Amino acid sequence: MRASSHRAHVQCKPYDEHSTRLPTRVGTRDSDSVRLHISHEGEIRRYVTLSYCWGNERPLTTTKDNFQHHTEAVPLLLPKNFSDAKRVARALGVWYLWIDSICIIQDCDMAWNE
Repeated sequence: MRASSHRAHVQCKPYDEHSTRLPTRVGTRDSDSVRLHISHEGEIRRYVTLSYCWGNERPLTTTKDNFQHHTEAVPLLLPKNFSDAKRVARALGVWYLWIDSICIIQDCDMAWNE
């Protein structure tokens, strides 16, 4: 099984931090605050991703109503899994963190296709 599992990934492109384009929106740290960063076409930066099953809880989300505010600052009281992901990213020296509920504008159909 290990051999077939390995073969399934032979064609996967190896990670290259110098050619990894940022998603359309990604969280970033400015000093001690966190904000939503709108990337420009072809912007290359290292980033990590947190994507998970929300379950029954409604996490912190970006909507049309709070989008502009999130580009200035995301609330400092982040859910524990978000703050843990932020801490791990910083420990790895990565300044950009993509979290689905924050980086996808939840009530915008076009944002789901970007």
